[in-house]
Amino acid sequence: MPSPYVVRAVQSRAELEQVLSLQRRNLKQHLSEDERRTQGFVTVAHDLPTLERMHAVAPSIIALQGSELVAYALVMPRECRELVPVLEPMFALVEQLEDGGRPLKDQRFYVMGQICIDKAHRGRGLFEALYHQHREQLRGTFDCVVTEVSVHNRRSLRAHERLGFRTLHTYEDATDTWAVVRWDWSPPPRRLEELERTEKVLAAAGIGRWSRDLSLGPIVCDAICRVHCGLPADGPVSPVHLRERIHPEDLERVWDAGRRALEERAPFELRFRIRPSAEAPYRWLHVTGSVFHDAAGRARHFEGISQDITAERQLEESLRQTLIEKNDSLQNLELINSTGQALGAELQLEKLVQGVTDAATQLTRAAFGAFFYNVLDERGNAYMLYTLSGVPRESFAKFPMPRSTRVFEPTFKGEGIIRSDDITKDPRYGHNTPRHGMPEGHLPVRSYLAVPVASRSGEVIGGLFFGHPTTGVFTAREERLVAGLAAQVAVAMDNARLFQRVQEAVTSRDTFLSIASHELRTPITSMKLLSQHMRKRIHANDPAAFTPERVTRMVEQTERSIDRLARLVDDMLDISRIAAGRLQLHLERVDLGDLARDVVDRFEQQFTEAGHTLTLRLAPGLVGRWDRVRLEQVLANLLTNALKYAPGTPLTVSLQARDDHAVLEVEDRGPGIAPGDQHRIFERFERLVTASEVSGLGLGLHIARHIVEAHGGRIHVRSAVGDGARFFVELPLAGPPDATPVKA
Repeated sequence: MPSPYVVRAVQSRAELEQVLSLQRRNLKQHLSEDERRTQGFVTVAHDLPTLERMHAVAPSIIALQGSELVAYALVMPRECRELVPVLEPMFALVEQLEDGGRPLKDQRFYVMGQICIDKAHRGRGLFEALYHQHREQLRGTFDCVVTEVSVHNRRSLRAHERLGFRTLHTYEDATDTWAVVRWDWSPPPRRLEELERTEKVLAAAGIGRWSRDLSLGPIVCDAICRVHCGLPADGPVSPVHLRERIHPEDLERVWDAGRRALEERAPFELRFRIRPSAEAPYRWLHVTGSVFHDAAGRARHFEGISQDITAERQLEESLRQTLIEKNDSLQNLELINSTGQALGAELQLEKLVQGVTDAATQLTRAAFGAFFYNVLDERGNAYMLYTLSGVPRESFAKFPMPRSTRVFEPTFKGEGIIRSDDITKDPRYGHNTPRHGMPEGHLPVRSYLAVPVASRSGEVIGGLFFGHPTTGVFTAREERLVAGLAAQVAVAMDNARLFQRVQEAVTSRDTFLSIASHELRTPITSMKLLSQHMRKRIHANDPAAFTPERVTRMVEQTERSIDRLARLVDDMLDISRIAAGRLQLHLERVDLGDLARDVVDRFEQQFTEAGHTLTLRLAPGLVGRWDRVRLEQVLANLLTNALKYAPGTPLTVSLQARDDHAVLEVEDRGPGIAPGDQHRIFERFERLVTASEVSGLGLGLHIARHIVEAHGGRIHVRSAVGDGARFFVELPLAGPPDATPVKA
């Protein structure tokens, strides 16, 4: 087997001499006519002083097989343009071009001076590998690379486009028609801020990043990852470096994980031991990664993260030994507390809390144990299940999360530990309507133990809960033991929450402004549509459009939009006063059919212009106490999405009663939505296309979901790729269960 290629920057004068040697062998005058026609050739011959001056400004990239140089890609920065006069016209042309409204002359660019691959090594991915190494090596110095490609050389043009090049300009000369193409490496400002923020967060959490170009390129590791793996601070990293450091017992498992990821096209996650040198002790790494594919489905590169979990493994081992050796002694508490300081970063928190939950369940002899976060749902009811032990998670999946009942409230309010020999005899039990106790089919609970988990500031983060179907299982000993374990959990979760607050403080402003602008846009658009409709009727000299009845209706529509704006402003003021943020409903008697008809009427012109045919099927008499403005916003968003994603297709808006609910449906015949995306589209900032294809911030369906759920209803979609989409809004005819604000 040949040794793998190493793709890196030029490091010596001898390597520059090898570049010249490969260049000479591929000059046009040194090749036969058949070779020139089938394999291509290079036209510009450099000399060593020229390459040295270019190398001094920005090192070129080479590919080596062993000690043999088999390919190169020369960097031609603007500072060296006079060294190769034949490229001067190209520089002059590029400096006259713009991209995205920005002149290229004001950007940091360089020209691909020349790319050449030895004929014995062509077709092995070196073209892509050279370009990718250019980006890895130079994107901190340059914003982009520019080159020319003959428009008739479709193979080369497609190869550049697959990498990310875009055509900026085409021109003809005496010999050919040329495309000036550019590969932009600079992220947009908002993306750049997000990347910088992500890098800071990862660094603060001790998480390293790594990647590997599968075109036989080196492994690229950031500084933290290099520390994790005991690698030098700089220089190329090959798989050989890692093989020398990974524990022999783990080596095959690590390599198998990479192979399976390639074969199964799936992410991988593994833990293994590694050490920086033969004398150093092994440390544990937690590594996750994914394989990324090109448009043709070919695997192109790995990307992933690494984290040192030695402290966690030591904690787990210490805890295991403690449970084995001290199971019947109160020394368990002292030994477990001694490991509390080793609790790790946020990403590992769930595993650590799971370990404590498992241990406490075993030590208390509980049938099952759980940790619940003190985080209420949108209606202020259910607490969130975080970890579970003793039974599979599916045992709880079919039941709703516990609500704020008399049994649960004392724990989440931090009022102390609750220990009961038979919770069903407790006077606080059984007041949770409509079930009045455990749901049918729930795991039986008689013995009950609940311990609050409070932060250093006294805030109750959540609670540890344990149950057993037999009475009298938990004693004062179990109570003391769980109280000690709760203190350890509190330390870990308190530290994690502090870390999260740093992130939330940075992002909360941008998130609020994004949501606010999206909310305000809907009533403004409504008034604009009405204004355009009026102007069109005026230009058409249509007096019938301005009868008192129609003018009154237009004025009323305008007033509703103004009222909607005022309410939205009021809501934003409310949000500013409420730390978590809430949507306030303004309930009134609403005929849902009239509402749907009004909203559709506002879109009449847009439907006509987009070539839609619209069918209305509105059952009469569906009246309830709802927030008219908010429900108009939901329907307007669904219609707007249909205009965006299914232009020119038939649309159907229907309304019917189903049991004790009103069901509003918007159906289009657009491209449809894949099953895996049907839940994701209701999350914040989620869209199924890029910003260049459809405008918007990806907030509409997220906001719509909260509005519908605030009414006690639900919104969902049924779709298949190529078969359109049907969005359903289900609203209880009785109105929301209460009029209290709901969390946004």
